[in-house]
Amino acid sequence: MSSAVRSCYRRAPVVMRVWVAAVVAAAVLLPVVSHALRQVVLFPVPRWGEGVTAAVLVAGSAASVEWGRFLEGRVRVGQRPHKGLSAWAMAAVVLLPAVWVLPVVAGVYAYARWRAMRVPLWKWVTSGAILVVAALAAGQVPGIGPGDAPVGLPSGPSGVAAAVAAVLVFLVVESVLLLSCARLCDEPDERWLRRTLADPGFYGTEVAVVSLGMVTGLLAASAGWFVVFLVPVYAVLQQAVLHRPLQDQAGVDAKTGLLRYERWRRLAGDEVSHGPGRPWSVLFADLDHFKAFNDRWGHLAGDRALVVVARVLRETLRERDLIARFGGEEFCVLLPGVPGDVAVVIADRVRRRVSAAGPAELGGRLTISIGVAADQPGDSPVQALTRADRAMYLAKVAGRDTVRLATGPTVDPDGAEADTVRHDTLLHPWDR
Repeated sequence: MSSAVRSCYRRAPVVMRVWVAAVVAAAVLLPVVSHALRQVVLFPVPRWGEGVTAAVLVAGSAASVEWGRFLEGRVRVGQRPHKGLSAWAMAAVVLLPAVWVLPVVAGVYAYARWRAMRVPLWKWVTSGAILVVAALAAGQVPGIGPGDAPVGLPSGPSGVAAAVAAVLVFLVVESVLLLSCARLCDEPDERWLRRTLADPGFYGTEVAVVSLGMVTGLLAASAGWFVVFLVPVYAVLQQAVLHRPLQDQAGVDAKTGLLRYERWRRLAGDEVSHGPGRPWSVLFADLDHFKAFNDRWGHLAGDRALVVVARVLRETLRERDLIARFGGEEFCVLLPGVPGDVAVVIADRVRRRVSAAGPAELGGRLTISIGVAADQPGDSPVQALTRADRAMYLAKVAGRDTVRLATGPTVDPDGAEADTVRHDTLLHPWDR
């Protein structure tokens, strides 16, 4: 394990580290215990045919991973909601004795990490351990755990009920363990897992993935060669599980990991419309003299500064706040449930933390100016953002590295209302 991975694990709360150790230990010990209880054999002896079946399952997962890599442009990606790996754990518990579940999942996860994923090793191991425990729990449903021979469920209502029960048990155990993981760890990147688990689409897709694993196991047990007809189904499933991540990727700024403005605008509109009567505010922030910063320190330093500022925003604001990179060195934020006076305090906290980052993190001294606008009757987030934009311009005029609250409708320099005025028509880029 690399020093970076060790340090990431050591930064996790003690309760999280204990929880991870317990889940991994359960994934290692439960397959042997479960098999021993069924077979009354303490040390099971693997059979040659079982090894072949396990190898075929790992090979099938490898083919699925490669198809996914082809769809994603053959790049290794970080975390994303679905990898489609749960199907193979479910198929393993249907087809093989419990003792084989751990080797199958280990092979599936090892190949996926090698070829496709960039996730800290301890998190990847924990994810695999969760699948092992969930699969073993599903195998406790009467008629599912195969014992010495592959499962053979009756095709009538009782068999269907057993299969449905096993899928539900798998999903419940997996979800509970994932939710526990997300809540016990307070690392900033666990926000990704929490957002994923709050998305109903995650569970809908996982139902399809685990159900396909069940069908694969049942079909292989009764008519093995007919599994070839599931190959195109897995190909379509892989496209389906990538659909939401690719949608999310299109709505996320690659450099900072924040939302793009268009997606922010849609999500902000939905948030405001779903909570009528609640206060809300928006922030519009712009880094000061960023062109001069790039000219002096270089564009790579500028890119690094944008990443640091994005991190400051994420760490300072709440999980429910919507943060976007508006464009260039500009950022916008929706603060649901926050009135204007509180939003000013929050904005000043962001300003101070950006200024405190200093040359060590940013590569040079950098400050930020922020405009704040509270909601008004009939307001939309875009209209409020226009007022915040004007307030940010006034913060620039006041000397930068400060916060200003919009107190009324936006006006142009001649005093006429101009709610659509952008400050880049009032302030030259090189003066920012």
